[in-house]
Amino acid sequence: MKAGIIVTNPVPGRLYIVATPIGNLADVSARARETLASVARIAAEDTRRTAVLLKHLGVSTPLESLHEHNERTRSAALVARLASGESIALVSDAGTPAISDPGFELTRAAAAAGIEIIAVPGAGHMLHHEQPETLARHIVEFDRRRSVT
Repeated sequence: MKAGIIVTNPVPGRLYIVATPIGNLADVSARARETLASVARIAAEDTRRTAVLLKHLGVSTPLESLHEHNERTRSAALVARLASGESIALVSDAGTPAISDPGFELTRAAAAAGIEIIAVPGAGHMLHHEQPETLARHIVEFDRRRSVT
């Protein structure tokens, strides 16, 4: 190590789970808009649909796709960005990511890496009132019902 150089470990970024409007774009919360504008990048289920929302909000944060076909491969790179200090918002096409949309793998990997995960609920969204163990039970039940043919 060279004399006079101070090496510090970067402060990890945060992963924001941001609920988006299910119908009317005007239903997006001020907190969601502020979060989307302040993060380094947005991981989106469908970048085309999220681009419409961002244009409506006047936000120009870079988008990166994160969907069912690439989530396993992209999650590691996104967690590395988080660990290096970038904050990232995770959004789905509509509603809250990781419930019935992509995002579960990224959220699990971020949690395992010690990254702080912050929920930004949408208007009238009741899931933020759930206890984590209750929410996990609901997700399992929802997934069981979804897989029944």
